[in-house]
Amino acid sequence: MSANDRTPAGGGHTRWTRFRLLAQVGLMLLLALVAVVLIIQIADRAELRLRRDLTVDSSNSLDTATLELLRKLPREVEVDVFYRSPQPPLGRAFNDALLSARDLLTIAAEQAPGKFFVNDVDLADLEATEARLEELGIDRSRLFFQTVYGEVLAALVLRSGERHTVLRLVPDMGRLAIPRPDPSQPRAVARLEDWRGEEALAEALGRISSDTAPRVLFSTGAGELDPNLPNESQFAAVRLGRALLDEGFALGTWDPDLESEVPSDCAVLVIAAPAEPLKEQALDAVRAYLEQGGRLLVAMGRAYREPEQDGLTRLLVPYGIYPQRGVVCEVVFDPLTGRPMDGEPEVAQLTLSGRQSMSANHPATKPMWERDRSVRLHLSRSFERRDIGQPGGILLEVLRSSESSWLDLPGADGRPDFRFDPGSEAGGAFHLALAAEFQAKPGSANTAGKLVALAGPSLLYDAYHNYNRDLVLNLINYLADRDFRVRVAARDPFRSRLDLNGSPAATQVAWVAGGLLPGLALLCGVLLFWRRRRD
Repeated sequence: MSANDRTPAGGGHTRWTRFRLLAQVGLMLLLALVAVVLIIQIADRAELRLRRDLTVDSSNSLDTATLELLRKLPREVEVDVFYRSPQPPLGRAFNDALLSARDLLTIAAEQAPGKFFVNDVDLADLEATEARLEELGIDRSRLFFQTVYGEVLAALVLRSGERHTVLRLVPDMGRLAIPRPDPSQPRAVARLEDWRGEEALAEALGRISSDTAPRVLFSTGAGELDPNLPNESQFAAVRLGRALLDEGFALGTWDPDLESEVPSDCAVLVIAAPAEPLKEQALDAVRAYLEQGGRLLVAMGRAYREPEQDGLTRLLVPYGIYPQRGVVCEVVFDPLTGRPMDGEPEVAQLTLSGRQSMSANHPATKPMWERDRSVRLHLSRSFERRDIGQPGGILLEVLRSSESSWLDLPGADGRPDFRFDPGSEAGGAFHLALAAEFQAKPGSANTAGKLVALAGPSLLYDAYHNYNRDLVLNLINYLADRDFRVRVAARDPFRSRLDLNGSPAATQVAWVAGGLLPGLALLCGVLLFWRRRRD
């Protein structure tokens, strides 16, 4: 026996024994460190996590329809968050919307591991921000929301492959109640009153997962609205063009003087408020396009022009839609005096709520009817509904005025006086938008054609874009047969709670907290005691 292996006279350990104990402790520490690293890596793998949502309304999980859409994504999705907190009175409401959006994105990333990635863009680094926008192919202006207090930068950019779309926190994902500037109420603040973040996210995923971008063509040559042309006028439709790009459409124009036929790859043709009557050549081309199952959106032009002088009337009448003379007005009361504002142009400014003025059955208006969303029109005509003369044709109501409205007829000067004359002017509800569906010619690419007629162009104007954007986009998606809407259960984004009064969640929490965890601790103690007894 060597000197190193002998037991010292004092009963202590030999040098070899101390070395062996030190090596065992070091090995245990190393194994513990490796175990911790492995556990962290495993915890970072969402597909290996054991996840259970015990909240009352499943607010920490996505709806089944959204999950199915995420699982079927053909490519990875990157989400860039562009956000700058606005000043009061908007700051709190936008911050609430951002928190709700972050919660939604976190849940989506957890439940779609390897397919959904989120990146916060540092707006303080201007050079990096501009580089990222250029890489995404996004015009900076598309990220802003215009309010009475100025522009707010609050948007998500989703990209999958070469496709991208923009979701603004407001109004795409949520709606705010924004107080008007009022010195008498300096503490009034905006609030988030309607949140539809998951639906908006699902619709955006549907747009970017598609491999095709349907073409929306705007007719030109007769003074129509053209979103491709910059225009500083309040009657421009530039913001509509940007919204269509965000929706995943491709934009273009059709000039009947240059092309005798509507291009065959046109998914939706838009004739927006022509300043001059359309030529017969253009009308013939549009009729042929519709007979082949084409999709058309028409917005009537000047409200003061006689319907018979407008080429659009001859186009619409075979589909049961007849434009009427006059401007639709409704009773408006002066906020100071409480008296009707007879004779004032304000009576031609229509604010129409979803529940009272929109169809609850049409696919374009149903989601707006459910949330009682409003739209605004100005100097709008109306339509008389007649029998549709197309094979298999049906005529659907989309939008109507309130029962308190009347049709103000033009006077001797060709303009309305904005006063109700019960002797010569009709009162009641009037059709402001109608949709026709009909059979296409045999052998056409589409089995059915669709036509939507708007009685006034103000639905498309930039000045009313924040109010009318959703309705117009819904109508164009309806015409293009694109339906990315996903119905999810209504949930409060600010409530994520457990029901501890006898629900299954309460039983599970009590079992884990009062039984499983103490039991595991007791088992570890017993094993440790047994090991020491053996040693």
